[in-house]
Amino acid sequence: MKLKRSFCLASVVLLTSVLPELHAADKKKQAVGIFEQATDIGEEILQGSSSFDPLKKQYTVKGGGADIWGSGDDFHFLWRKVSGNWVTLTCTLDVPPERDDPYPKAGLMFRTSLERNAPFVDAILHANGLIALQFRRETGEPTGQIVTPVRGNRLMLERKNDWFVIWVGTPDGGFTECGSMVIDLPQTFYVGLAVCAHDPDKLLTVRFSDVTLATDSEGYLGP
Repeated sequence: MKLKRSFCLASVVLLTSVLPELHAADKKKQAVGIFEQATDIGEEILQGSSSFDPLKKQYTVKGGGADIWGSGDDFHFLWRKVSGNWVTLTCTLDVPPERDDPYPKAGLMFRTSLERNAPFVDAILHANGLIALQFRRETGEPTGQIVTPVRGNRLMLERKNDWFVIWVGTPDGGFTECGSMVIDLPQTFYVGLAVCAHDPDKLLTVRFSDVTLATDSEGYLGP
């Protein structure tokens, strides 16, 4: 009896010592570049994927889903949770050109939660070249948007307190401010790369490069 009790206690000690290592390994496995994890958000969505090539410093994100629009969203989200009143997320992205559907989309997103109907702001590039600042101010409300007058494939989404600004890259390497709006996002929120196929039966593959994240709390994170 004493031997059995000693064996059980030894097993508990061993398990307690191993669990933190397993947790750390699992967390490390889930991390993709500067981001913590990837999630398929929405209903009846094909399983997406996210990967990072450290040599090319490039993210490959595959996402399904019907749309990021209306009162709820269906898409693949590669995310990191951050805190701050000033945050910028920047990328260059390669969205496959329009074929039979102009609205497959990908871009940068700030989001309050991983729920389908959560408030969010994004800087999104469509397959037809249209760029928009999309937003949902309250849970479950319809999505609104500001279409930018400038086109390109380098985007920046910026938070300045309650102001959110979309910037589009220019040929000289700079950025042009192309729209802004006010939304009450909490100080801690999700930031990341969003991809939506605009078709529940398909996956859209988008490559992101030059991805950088800067916050007033964590500083600069980049490729």
